[in-house]
This record gives sequence, structure tokens and C-alpha cells, in this order.
Amino acid sequence: MSKIELFGFPTSPYVLKVAAYLGFKHLEYEFIGVNPLNYQELSFAKVRQVPVIRSGDEWCFDSDQIALWLEQRFPERPLLPQEEDRNEVNTINEWVNQSVIPTMFRLSVDWSSTTVGLTNGWKLANAVHHSNELPVWCRVLWPVLVRKAGFVNRIIKPLDRSEPLETLQLRLIDEFCEFLASGPFLGEREEPSLADISLYPLTIFGDRMLLKHDTPWSDNKAVIEWGEKMKPYFDRVPYLTGRVR
Repeated sequence: MSKIELFGFPTSPYVLKVAAYLGFKHLEYEFIGVNPLNYQELSFAKVRQVPVIRSGDEWCFDSDQIALWLEQRFPERPLLPQEEDRNEVNTINEWVNQSVIPTMFRLSVDWSSTTVGLTNGWKLANAVHHSNELPVWCRVLWPVLVRKAGFVNRIIKPLDRSEPLETLQLRLIDEFCEFLASGPFLGEREEPSLADISLYPLTIFGDRMLLKHDTPWSDNKAVIEWGEKMKPYFDRVPYLTGRVR
């Protein structure tokens, strides 16, 4: 089997999801940071979207499509249950896509203060820089560039931005607890599924990056206990960057 390559930004929630899929399946891979100014690393695919995964002459993009691509090629340690049991898993995974990820991006746009917005943005820029060198001007302007990026604003557009961020964050925690119920995993499943694996790296990202005022996943007992149950399933922690101070 040809080696697996994962292309993307180390700060992208979608890329983090795919890293978690690979870690859960215990698949060795090489992470290749993409230059956000020209996407030259993706010239083979002729797309300007991450993540992209490649193995030999085959490649695929879009995190959910990549999950299916991996399931077909590496059925061991499945991400998805049997076809008849997938509805709830897909519903929760869609909640991750439509609620959790847009909230992460909203934190980059609706700053609680200029200091917090700039500080967080520079930490993220530093992480991207370590994966693929950025010019100084780009790192300095990164918080503003992300804040104005059309892609980011399209993702957060469906959110009710009149809802205070703190209220939104706490609501997400409550919804997580409803999906978890009596557990041990989301949807009260006995084993982790795509929904758990998609969410797990996102709940630890803000703490890992030392971001200020990030979604307080690490403060909730149910999230902490669930996260501890998730850890043993991975052969490789789904981080694509070191801790950035």
C-alpha cells in the first residue's frame, strides 16, 4: 500500500477530523502543510480546499468524503456502524459540522476583545507557519485576514450571531450531554463512532493551542470523562502542531 499523505492547515477543524480518523484506524501518514497563499502543494488535485488525502495515484477531499474513502480502503477499526445503525451517528456528526465547527470559526471573527482576537490569531498563524513558512506580513495580518475571509464568513453565516458567544458555547456543551446521555460514547453507543472521532480533536484544540476564551470543553466533567475514554482508541494523538505559546 502506498504511503498516506494528509494535506492541509494544522489549525483547520476539518483537517483535524481527518487526522483523528487516521489515528483511530492506526494508519501511518505524513502531514504536509499547505501554503494558504497559493495552495501549490495541491497542484496535483487542482483544488483550493483542505483537507486532501492521497495514497499513490488516488486522492480525495472533503472530510466526510475522506471518512468514506478510508472506510472503503481500510475497513478495520470502522468509523461507522452497520448501515442500519448510521442515522443517529450521521445526525450527531452533522451537528459537529453545522454547530461546533462554525462556532470555532466564529471565535476568529467575533472577538471578545481586540487583544484576545489578535493574540489567538497570532498563535494560529504561528502554527500554520511551522507547517509551511509564511511571510512576516502574513503572520502579522493573519487575525485580520481570517476575520475577513469569505470562506470563514460563509461557514458562520447560518449562526445566529445575536446569541452571545458564551451562551452559544454553553449550549453546545448541553447538546453534547444530550447526545452522550448515559454514554459511554455519543448516541449511547458502546464504541466510538464517526461522531465521537470527529468531535474529539476539536474539544482539545483550544486548550492545546492555549487559545483565550475558547469553547470551555475542558471545564465540563462529562466532556472530560468522555475524552479520557476516547484516548486509548488512538495510536497517535490527533494534533498536527506543537503547543504554541
